[in-house]
Amino acid sequence: MLDDDLKTILPATRNYKYAIAISPVKTPGYPDPDTASESADARIEYEVIEWNQKDERELVFDGPFYISIESKKVYLYKPEGSSDDLEMTTNIATEDLNIEFMDSHNGTPNASADGYTIWNDRFKVELVFDTNNKIKAVRFTALQPYDVTGSSSNLDAIRIYSKRVTVEIDIEQLNESPDQWIDGGNIEIDIEDK
Repeated sequence: MLDDDLKTILPATRNYKYAIAISPVKTPGYPDPDTASESADARIEYEVIEWNQKDERELVFDGPFYISIESKKVYLYKPEGSSDDLEMTTNIATEDLNIEFMDSHNGTPNASADGYTIWNDRFKVELVFDTNNKIKAVRFTALQPYDVTGSSSNLDAIRIYSKRVTVEIDIEQLNESPDQWIDGGNIEIDIEDK
C-alpha cells in the first residue's frame, strides 16, 4: 500500500482487511492483460478502507460501500427517556441511507421529513452527525418505561440500508435502572454492635 502523504510504501498488516475502492481510471486501457502489464502505470483514483478485525465491531459492505456499527444490539434501561448511542461510520452518502423499523408491533412507524429520525409508540431512533455533517452514531431512546407485563413491546428492531448494504439492529429495553440503588434496590447486610 502507498501512503500518499508520506510517499512511502506501507506493509499490509496481518489480520487486517483492506477494501480498495477504485473510482475512475483515467486512461483508455489496454486490449489485453499482457500489454497492460508491460505498459506505464494508469492513473487510477482509489480509496483504501482499513479494517482492523480486532477493533471493528460490525462491518457490512458491498463493493466499495460499507456501514460499520458498534453492535447489532442495543440495550436501554427501564425509565422513559433512557437512551444509548452506537457508533457508526459509513462512506455512503447520507441522502442515500434509509432507516426503518422492521415491523409495526410497537405502533405505526413515523419518520422526520429528512428521514434521519424514526419513532413508534415505544422507541425513537435517530442518526447523529458530527461537526462535518458526517454520521457518527445512531441514538436509541425509550419513549415509555419498561412494560412490566413482559410483553414483546420491550423489544424492537431497525434496519439501516442503502441498496444492498444492510445492517439490522435489535433494541431491548431492560427491567433494570442504571442505578438500582435509586430504584429502591437494596443489599441485606447484617450490622453487629461491637
